[in-house]
Amino acid sequence: MTKRWPPTPAVVKELKKVLQDDTTLPKGWRTKTLHRIGGDLVFYIHRPLELVLKAPSVLYDPPPPKEMVVPTIQLGGGWVLQPLCKFDDRVGAFHTLIRKIGEKERYKWDLHLWNVGRFRGKPVFFDW
Repeated sequence: MTKRWPPTPAVVKELKKVLQDDTTLPKGWRTKTLHRIGGDLVFYIHRPLELVLKAPSVLYDPPPPKEMVVPTIQLGGGWVLQPLCKFDDRVGAFHTLIRKIGEKERYKWDLHLWNVGRFRGKPVFFDW
């Protein structure tokens, strides 16, 4: 597996400029929309670079403990950049995180099966 994280400084700089100037994302970024009762959730995926760009309304503070979340780069204006997680053994990742934080705390960070994955084999939150 090639190491794609962290992204190059040039990629981060380009994304910051695009977001600051409110221009179109560079070639290769695809829009993904999840329709929810509270409103649509939009984020952008670049599969060749294995990156996810999330809008300000996607993640909430405070995040879970740092050792349990996928690495996240703050780009400014609430936008964040994360590596694309793997979904193999998502159920196992979910139960590992439940054991670490406890059943009572799971709602604090919106821990459910669709918010967890694996990054470099380790179970992590990618959404909270």
